[in-house]
Amino acid sequence: MHKDGYDNEIKNSLDKLNPTKEQSMAMWERLEKTIAERDAYNAIDEATDNTAIVSEDEKKVVSFDSFESKKKPKRVGKILTRVAAAIMVVFVAFGIDKVTGGHVYAAIKDLLNIDQGRQDIVGNIDDDIDEHYNIYAPNIYHMDSEMLVFGGLRGLIIYDLVDNVVMGTIDTQKIGCVYFDSDTKETHIVKDEDKLVVFNSENDRPYGDYYIYSLDNLNGDELEPVEIGNDTELLKDYYSKWMTVYETYVDTFDMAQGNDELRAVANVDHTYGELSFSWVGSSGDKCNSFLIEGDKLYVLYTYNNGDGSVTTQDIDLSNTMIEATTEATTNSENVVLTEFVYAGDIKAIEAIYNYMRPEYMKMFGDESQIYIPAYIIYQEVDAGDEYLVFGNFYIHGYKLTGNILESESGASMPGCAHLKRNGDGFEVINIEFAGDGEYYDLDIKEFTKDYPEVYDMYFDYQPERDEEIRKEYIRMYVTDNNLDVEYYKDFGWDPVKLFD
Repeated sequence: MHKDGYDNEIKNSLDKLNPTKEQSMAMWERLEKTIAERDAYNAIDEATDNTAIVSEDEKKVVSFDSFESKKKPKRVGKILTRVAAAIMVVFVAFGIDKVTGGHVYAAIKDLLNIDQGRQDIVGNIDDDIDEHYNIYAPNIYHMDSEMLVFGGLRGLIIYDLVDNVVMGTIDTQKIGCVYFDSDTKETHIVKDEDKLVVFNSENDRPYGDYYIYSLDNLNGDELEPVEIGNDTELLKDYYSKWMTVYETYVDTFDMAQGNDELRAVANVDHTYGELSFSWVGSSGDKCNSFLIEGDKLYVLYTYNNGDGSVTTQDIDLSNTMIEATTEATTNSENVVLTEFVYAGDIKAIEAIYNYMRPEYMKMFGDESQIYIPAYIIYQEVDAGDEYLVFGNFYIHGYKLTGNILESESGASMPGCAHLKRNGDGFEVINIEFAGDGEYYDLDIKEFTKDYPEVYDMYFDYQPERDEEIRKEYIRMYVTDNNLDVEYYKDFGWDPVKLFD
C-alpha cells in the first residue's frame, strides 16, 4: 500500500475509535513492547548466526549495565500517553513487520501526536512540572504582593498573584538570552520601575543588547520589547541594579533549616528553587519566597522573617487572562521528535549505530528523550577477515526546550567494534567495551594489544574536537528533521550554538 494509503487508514481508525488517555497509554506500551521483543528476537538470531565466527576467548559479552552513565538525579521517565487504540487496527491490517518497517511507525507517532513537549512558553514550563525534568524549580526574578516573575531556559512567566492568572510571557530565546544554569555567560532579569529589562553578561561583564518590556496593560499575551539598545552605560546601570537584587537572595536549603514546615519541604524529594527571593511584604516585614514543583503546578512558599509564618499559594499556569487571544491560550505547539537515523556516508558507523540503537532505551528507559550519538573514532583497521573500529561510542539523551536540545543523560562507551563486510556495507559481529574502575584501563589495553599506538588515543582528551563531532551528529538530526533548533546544552554549561 502507498504511504498515503497507510496514513489515511491510520487516521480513519483514529477518528472512529477516539480512545481515552488510559487506552492510549496501554496501546502505545503494547506497540513498544512488541517492537522491542521482535528486535530482541532478531538480535538473538543474528548473534547466533554471527558469534560462531569468533571464539569465546576472542570476544567479550556486552553488558550495557556497566556503562558509565551521566544521568542526572530527580528524573522520572516520561510515558508517551497521546496514542490511540487504533494501533491494533493497524497491526491487523498491515502486520507488525510493515508497521515497524519504516514510515508507518513514524506516521503513527505523527498522526497520534506523540510529542516531547509543548514549545510555547507556558506549555513547555508546564510540561517540565509534569515530567519532573528539573533539578531545581525556577528561580524568582521579581516578586511583590501583586506580581511574580519567574522562568528559565524557555522563557519568563509574569503571574498575577491577586487574580491567579498568567499576565504575560517573554520568549527569551527569541532575543538570544538563553544563559540560565550556565558557566561563563548569564542572562539577567531586573525590574526597573514599570518595566522588565533582560540582558546577558559574560565573565561578570554585561554585553550585547538589552531588551526592555513594559509591564503596563498586560493581557496574557507574549510580550514584545518596547526598546532595544546597547548603550554601555545603561548596561552597566542595569547590571548594578541586578547585582543589588542578587545579593539579597538566600540559599533556600539553608533558610529552610530554621523552620519546621520549610525543612519538611527542602529535606525530602521536592524540587524547589535553589535561591529564595527577598522582598518586603505589605506588613513591612522582610519575606523570602521560592517555588516548588507540586502536583501538576508550582507552589509558591513565602517565609515571613518577622513572625516566622509560612504561606503558600498555587501557581496554576492553566489560568490566563481572559483578554488573551485564543491562539495564545490554546496553541500548544506540540513538536514531534522521531528517532535519530544515521544519515552519514560512513558505512561502518551506520552499522555500529544500527547495532546499538535497540540498547539505548534499555540503558536509560526514558521515552521522553531523543538519543543522539557522538562517536569519536580513533582508528579503523581492515584486518582482512574482519574490520575493526576503535572509538568512544558516546550517546546523549536530550529533551527539546524551545530551540535548545537539553542534555538529560548520557554514557561514555569506549570500545572496539568488530565488523564484517556485507555487500557494500558492514555487519557488526560484536563490540568489546571497557568496564568500570580498574577494568577500564585493563580492557582498553586488552582490545588494543595488537595495535598499541591506538591505546593512548583513548586518553587523549580533545574538547574542541569532541564538541565539533557532537555538533555534527546533532546537526544531522536537526537538518534531517527540519527542526528549529539552534543550540544544545549540558546542565551547568553555556548553550552551544549549532550553526554559524
